[in-house]
Amino acid sequence: MAQRRIVLFVPLAWLAGLTVPPAGFAQTQGSLAVVAGSSTDARGIRSDAVTVTPGAFITLGPRSAAWIGANGTRFENNAWAAGGGAAVIARTAPLHGFALALSTNGAASTTSFNTTFLTGELTPSAEWSWHALTLGAGVHGAVGHTATESSGPVGGFPFPAPGTTTFTSATRTSAEPVYNAQVRLFASPSGGALVWIREDPMRIDGNRVRDRTAGVRIVVDRLTLAGSAGQRRAPDEQETYGTASVSFAVLKSASLDVAAGSYPSNHLTGTARGRYVTAGIGLRFGSASADPNSASAMPRARGATPPAPGYTRFAIEAPSAQSVEIAGDWNSWQPVAADRAENGVWYADVALAPGEYRYSFRVNGKDWRTPRGTAGVADGFGGQSAYITVRGDRSR
Repeated sequence: MAQRRIVLFVPLAWLAGLTVPPAGFAQTQGSLAVVAGSSTDARGIRSDAVTVTPGAFITLGPRSAAWIGANGTRFENNAWAAGGGAAVIARTAPLHGFALALSTNGAASTTSFNTTFLTGELTPSAEWSWHALTLGAGVHGAVGHTATESSGPVGGFPFPAPGTTTFTSATRTSAEPVYNAQVRLFASPSGGALVWIREDPMRIDGNRVRDRTAGVRIVVDRLTLAGSAGQRRAPDEQETYGTASVSFAVLKSASLDVAAGSYPSNHLTGTARGRYVTAGIGLRFGSASADPNSASAMPRARGATPPAPGYTRFAIEAPSAQSVEIAGDWNSWQPVAADRAENGVWYADVALAPGEYRYSFRVNGKDWRTPRGTAGVADGFGGQSAYITVRGDRSR
């Protein structure tokens, strides 16, 4: 049935975008996606469905993050599917460009047509970074379980007797080396571009499956473009596949999303290959800070003269930094030097009219960061930006 492909596609889709922001603060950001789509499997069976996916992204520390979410799907024939999943990724502090990383995720789905899917993945790896280039190698361990319950048809041997129920299940595992590389073509708080490649072999039931995939992600202000192309080589499958997506942020917390592509079969769960097209809206909200968009959420610059009336103070903790600059959408992201306070807090006072602004600090001329405790947004290219609301009473 084509519906089984959608059941798995939804809970695993958000795991690919999980990245760890560099700043050392804890925050939670919620999300809600409502997507309508159509999927056609290799046998030509088409399924139309609407999916709702709530979730939460949690920054656990300066180099670790987690995602937890659920999903519900309603098909055109009134069948349904429900599931959920979670993912965690963590990295050690880099030493001479080297770091260790660990990512893990799991997902589960159940359906009205009595099929259940369970998947889990664990990937420890080592990374080496030099300027915009990052190389990685590790071991990808994965497990998949599929279980189906069906009522027996009327008839004698070899069919079950009337009224009986048949259970079938299969569990498959794999543990193989994985290799990847990525290059940041450019990065700033207002956008960036990233190119990546990955080789991900698997060995399931004695058969070796090798996937080679390359992709690109480009962010220009409110527009995000992403695409990938891959090649599957296996004894029973020689396929090429690819995806493309466009996301436009109509507001800071809402986007319009369109995606289409093809996908190979899933050897872990036994689902068939196919193609899909989807369109929907995405919402983001929430933060761990009580008022993350105010200047009061930033650290205090000890010994510094208070900002003059009409000015808003931006501040960040960076006691070991040699230089710090601030940039925002009020000046087309042109960095301006900040001053250092006696407690290692760097600050800058900016004259701003009431409104909402996006900003970021550049530390030592290369690392874009946001203050601890503010509502930061990872740009996906190793940088971080945040929003601030300037109200009419700017006496700070």
